[in-house]
Amino acid sequence: AYYKTNYPKEHSFTITADDYGRNFPIQNNPLPTDTLRVLMIGNSFTDDATDYLYDIVLKSGINLNTCCIYKLTQGSTTLKNWEDNYKNDATKSIIRKAGNITMPITNGTIQELLSQDWDVISLQQLSTQSATFSTFSPYLDNLISYIKTDCPNKQVSLCWHMTWSLWSGYAENSPRGEEGWKSIVATAQQMQTMYGIDILIP
Repeated sequence: AYYKTNYPKEHSFTITADDYGRNFPIQNNPLPTDTLRVLMIGNSFTDDATDYLYDIVLKSGINLNTCCIYKLTQGSTTLKNWEDNYKNDATKSIIRKAGNITMPITNGTIQELLSQDWDVISLQQLSTQSATFSTFSPYLDNLISYIKTDCPNKQVSLCWHMTWSLWSGYAENSPRGEEGWKSIVATAQQMQTMYGIDILIP
C-alpha cells in the first residue's frame, strides 16, 4: 500500500507501508460485526477525511442501515481546545456523513455527545503540532478518560487520525515534507505505545 501526498508536483513524494510501520494499526478492542457507529473528532483534516465517505460507503456495498459515521469538527482545533470545550460545557453539533443510523443526540455538550453507544471514536491533533509529542499531554490523556467514562460501550475502540505533513514553504516550526512526515509517524508510534490506541489512520 502507498499514500500519495497532496503537494505541488515539485514537493511530492510517495509513502509506502514501511514508512508508517507494518504493526499499524493495532486492534485491541474487537469491532462489532452487526452495526458500526463512528464518531470522528477533529478539525479541517477530519472534514477532508469525511468529504467522500458517503459515496465510498454507498459504493462499497455496505448496508447503510447498519452503520453511521458522524463528525464533530472545529477549525484549527488542538487536543487542548477539545479538552477545554469539554470542561467548559461548550455546546457542539455532530453531522452524519455516512450511514442511516441516527444517533439520539446530535447537539449538546461534548459529554452529552460522547454519552452515546459509539463503537469507534477518532481523535486528531492540529497538523502543526502533530509531530510534537509534548503537545499531546495531558490533553489526550484526559480526552481518553472522558471517552471511557462517558461512552456506555466500554469496548469502544479508540482511533487516531494522523495528519499529513505540510509543504516546504509552510511555517518552520511545522512538520514539512518527507522529514516532517517521518516525524509525524514517529510521534504516532510513541503515542500509540503510550496510550494503547486501537486503530491508526495514516
